[in-house]
Amino acid sequence: MACLVSRLSPCVRPSRSAGLVAALVLLLCQGRPAAAQDPLPTLSISSPSVTEGAPDSTATLTFQLSLSAASTQTVSVVYSDARTGTATVNQDYAAFSTQLVTFAAGETSQSFDVTVTGDALHESNETVVVTLRSPTNATIATGTGTGTITDDDDAPTVTLTLGRTSIRE
Repeated sequence: MACLVSRLSPCVRPSRSAGLVAALVLLLCQGRPAAAQDPLPTLSISSPSVTEGAPDSTATLTFQLSLSAASTQTVSVVYSDARTGTATVNQDYAAFSTQLVTFAAGETSQSFDVTVTGDALHESNETVVVTLRSPTNATIATGTGTGTITDDDDAPTVTLTLGRTSIRE
């Protein structure tokens, strides 16, 4: 390294300031100073929706993870169930574990699925909340995705039929 540095600039010798030598090596190794490097891409998660379906059936809630720009480095992020949604785990949707998602250099999109369980209950739409954390070679722009399970069951109807009635005076 000393030989390479002294060839480029005869006035800089390894005995000079270590900070100056380190800066020159950084320039040589990366081709440009740290201040001129591209900013890290940002990660976002979608907020999808799916209709729940009939009893004993399943549907798929697909969350999309996206990078704002392709990276020359591998990017990764961890996703997990925040357990703050209104849907009930193992009743409205299948439990899923915390997972690491990896984007190869150049990739800008990944996805993962959550299995939704259909039922015959008329209820409000329900939500599954997923959070992102621990990014590598990226920052998080949108760190929470809210998946909506849309209810497709009819409200129950009540019919009251009265027979002939009489009142005695």
